[in-house]
Amino acid sequence: MCYGVTLPATVAAVVLAFAAGCTATPPSDSAALLATVEQQLAAAPVDSDVAVILSRAKKEAITLPPADRAAVLAEALAKAEKARRFKIASESPFPAGWPKPSLPGLVRIKTYPGVRSAWVRAPENRDRQFVMLSEHIKKRKIAMTAPVVMEYDAKAAKDPAQMGPALAMALLYRTIDQDKAGQFGAVRVANDEPMQVVSVGVEGDYTAVNFRKALARCRDWLGAQKPWRVAGPPRVLAYSSPSMLSWQKYSEVQIPVEPNKDKPNAKSTMPPLTDQEKHILLAKGTEAAFSGKYSDHFESGTYVCRQCGSALYTSTSKFHSGCGWPSFDDEISGAVKRQPDADGRRTEIICAACGGHLGHVFTGESYTPKDTRHCVNSISLVFRPAEKPATETAVFAGGCFWGVEHLFQKTTGVISATSGYTGGQAASPTYQQVCTGKTGHAEAVKVVFDPQRVSYEQLARLFFEIHDPTQLNRQGPDVGTQYRSAVFCENEQQKAIAEKLIAELRAKGYKVVTELPSASAFYPAEDYHQDYLSKHPERPVCHARVPRFEAEEKK
Repeated sequence: MCYGVTLPATVAAVVLAFAAGCTATPPSDSAALLATVEQQLAAAPVDSDVAVILSRAKKEAITLPPADRAAVLAEALAKAEKARRFKIASESPFPAGWPKPSLPGLVRIKTYPGVRSAWVRAPENRDRQFVMLSEHIKKRKIAMTAPVVMEYDAKAAKDPAQMGPALAMALLYRTIDQDKAGQFGAVRVANDEPMQVVSVGVEGDYTAVNFRKALARCRDWLGAQKPWRVAGPPRVLAYSSPSMLSWQKYSEVQIPVEPNKDKPNAKSTMPPLTDQEKHILLAKGTEAAFSGKYSDHFESGTYVCRQCGSALYTSTSKFHSGCGWPSFDDEISGAVKRQPDADGRRTEIICAACGGHLGHVFTGESYTPKDTRHCVNSISLVFRPAEKPATETAVFAGGCFWGVEHLFQKTTGVISATSGYTGGQAASPTYQQVCTGKTGHAEAVKVVFDPQRVSYEQLARLFFEIHDPTQLNRQGPDVGTQYRSAVFCENEQQKAIAEKLIAELRAKGYKVVTELPSASAFYPAEDYHQDYLSKHPERPVCHARVPRFEAEEKK
């Protein structure tokens, strides 16, 4: 294949199968796939899309069982091959040293060199800004380059819904010493400093909907990356001329970033221990089963040591074991120390910072894939809730995604609604594959929303009213498991809300068949499915709201 790397026949077959959407990957191929990933990674240019894709897959794969590991590696090799072949249709050259445009949909950090640019920062509309810049470079006899840079309100980096018209636009010079800097009427020519950004490539029309969806992806990715923080207003790099066909257009939506050099917060000063807390933390006692406040507690946040305030566990590692004590399948690295228990049989766990007794750790019970259970006394812990995210995500499946997406997009507080596929086995399925009913996916809609303006429960209520939750594996004329009714729950809180609403509907006589699986990989559908009913107003809306909770809400 590319870079002079030839795949072994068995590996090539698996990669080709994944590229075609095949669901089966023999677990025995994982070792060969990992060797191929390492070989291609060593040959890939540093900081290329291929290197990013393969290094991420390798890091994820080594934590997984062999069967899952093979699937991740095969998908990455197929995606890396797409990245090697990817090219954009550009009518102009790039500035010197400019990085290659990235594979659409790949969110990553990119570094851009210093560049001389001509900016219009007047509050003009986009077309007027472009005309002013075009007249400037024509007058100055400067050759046109790609991309055009559009800069937006800084607030949009946290809330993509505030991404309005571009506040400024720039054309880039081929080299940093071309022509001269200065003010030329409304145009300001200056040298921009080198920049790092979190970026995602976008294929399709230059619309606010497409840009906001991409910006939300950058924002969400950045929120999970502690080493980086926002360093400037979001921007869009538009590489294609307006005259190009929509499917030929390419842009990159970006948020400037910088390394997060904030010092970690000092440990909290904890109040003195009560006698009961001393009995557990110092005398190594055990609280009664089901008596602790964190046994069935599943909010998002961090559990810290009651004695010294050191962070011990995150909510993502907590699970329900039914044992009567809080259960975790992993600890924060280096936070918990294991030692033989005084009974000579069990393994005690203590806070690595202060030695406070936490409980015991057990393995071989198969509660989770990590096969580990930290059984911890609630009294040994204090919960610190996570900061409320700027946005939250919900995933609903209620038949044809065109109508579900359309109605959610009209809801106050919804930032974006994306049609796609989830709940199946194949990676990156196509519409045609999902329609066979053999991949296991459901047509679904991923909703990104502002919890300050609309709650998850309000969205879930809407979901149960815009489709028929009593129809099994169908919605009206659309029949098949891909049209099933399902709420893909991001966390225990979402599941509890969905269960409550289903119970309310069943109490009203509705025989609800809606499934409540945990959220899994969500694959955006093809571009022609996105905003389908908005693009085709002549088509009838396939979903309508039926007020099933109306009687209760009027009370």
